[in-house]
Amino acid sequence: SLLMSSLKRCRAIDDLVLATSAEPPDAPLVAFAKQMQIPCICGPLNDVAARFFDAAKQCQADAFVRICGDSPLLDHRLVDQAVALYRKTSPSLVTNVLPRSFPRGCSVEVLNTSKFATVREHMSSEDHREHITSYYYDHPQSFHIEQFSAENFWGDFQMSVDTAEDFLRVERLLERLDRPHWEYGWLDLATRMREMDQEAGC
Repeated sequence: SLLMSSLKRCRAIDDLVLATSAEPPDAPLVAFAKQMQIPCICGPLNDVAARFFDAAKQCQADAFVRICGDSPLLDHRLVDQAVALYRKTSPSLVTNVLPRSFPRGCSVEVLNTSKFATVREHMSSEDHREHITSYYYDHPQSFHIEQFSAENFWGDFQMSVDTAEDFLRVERLLERLDRPHWEYGWLDLATRMREMDQEAGC
């Protein structure tokens, strides 16, 4: 809900689609998408590439943005920045992930759909199919990759939710905010979270 609330404020994208697995543990995500009136694609658990490609085809999208569900504090402005760079340069991939300068939980990648269709045919490893852009990063000489970076290095800072402790950190941060989280930029949220960690002795 936090992530979708932010993404709905993106100016540069046409559609939001939730791509999840068809496995029973992910049924609550399907129900959530229905509640939020967001289209939902269900596909193989480990073949995330297939899910993204199906979502792009359903939307007839020339390009699509990859956002991970573990990023509740993602700044929608980063998505707009990535899409603007894509439209300016027409690359295979726009990324702020490698090299990483933004916090974990602020990752954005924009992929050209037709190029991705070709890339999928070369994804022989499970890792490439699960982490859909790793093939690009493993073969950078084969692609036009555009990268954008944070002004200062935050690449080792954690804002994603991978553990119960990460979840509690995000909850504590939200309790401190005077306004909805999407009104704050990523740097403001990261700075506040780091101050909160320092107070807690982390």
